This record gives sequence, C-alpha cells and structure tokens, in this order.
Amino acid sequence: MATTPLFVSLFTGILAWSISHLADRVIESPSLLYSSTVESLTDPSISIETDPKTLTVRLQNLSRDKTFKNVEILLTAPAGSSMNAFRITPTQPAHEGNNPQILAGLSGRALLPEIQPNWKFDIVAEFVGETPSVRISAPNSVMRLIEPGFEATLAKNEFGILVAVVFAATLLGGLSIKNNW
Repeated sequence: MATTPLFVSLFTGILAWSISHLADRVIESPSLLYSSTVESLTDPSISIETDPKTLTVRLQNLSRDKTFKNVEILLTAPAGSSMNAFRITPTQPAHEGNNPQILAGLSGRALLPEIQPNWKFDIVAEFVGETPSVRISAPNSVMRLIEPGFEATLAKNEFGILVAVVFAATLLGGLSIKNNW
C-alpha cells in the first residue's frame, strides 16, 4: 500500500514538532534545573538525631540565552539541627565568583554573581538533624525552577531524541516500502 510512507512521514513530522515545541518551551524560558539529594555520611545504624548527612542541591541553567544575575542561595536548618559545612562547587566553565559562602548558625548563604546558559553548580551542606530548607532567589530576574523529569530530559537531549525519531522513521519507511505495506 502506497500510503504507509505518507503516514510514517506525517507521524514523524508531528512527533518531531511536538518534541521541539516541548523542548523549546523550556529552553526559551528562564529555566533552572533543580534537584536535591540527601545522603548519610555514616553507618545507617546510628540514630537519626546524631547521623551527619549531606544535602546536595544541583542547579543548571537550561535556557538558551538567559543569564541569571545575583542569584542568592539560602539554606536554613530547622531548630534543633545544625549545619557543619557549606560550599559551592561549580562545573567548569562555571565559576562561583569572589563572594564568600557564609555559614552562620543554622544558615548557609551564597551569592552567585551570574549563572550563564548551561552552567552547573552543586551546593553542598553537611548537617545533623532535619534537612535544611532551600531558598533560591534573584532580584530583578524571573526564574523557573524545574525538577528532573520529562521536560528537562527533552530540553537536555533534544537533538539526540530527534535523530533517533528520524532514524526510526527512515527504518520504518524503508521496511514498509520493501514489504509493500
């Protein structure tokens, strides 16, 4: 049947457009990928109250052309908890600037002068007790924090996904012509 390549082409076009549209929605907006993990630093048999843990918050600028300026990161441990260390680790070429990270009492604060497109940072806090709360803000900037998921995966891997779709469609189209589907 001669219409199968037409349907494969139409389906491929619609799928490719949908992928590009969803990825562009993230890339074209001021989006930061945000994820956090908590890991125990010692044997799990130690009581929860005295078990030192690490909170790692990862930020990545997913937007294509948006630079965030003066991004403040504030981690605050609840009463009865403590924070023992606080640091920012950039992934090159990103840099954390010259502003010191401040750890005072139950809070850790850092000011990133800018986050360029595709820059990544790990904010790490060592604490005992309950997990600190995280606040990220930037005056004079609109910021959309998105968690890892479908949208973020599309935005980060758009080209590879589109290549796979075109390859699969070409293969399917070739099979349909060969087998007279």
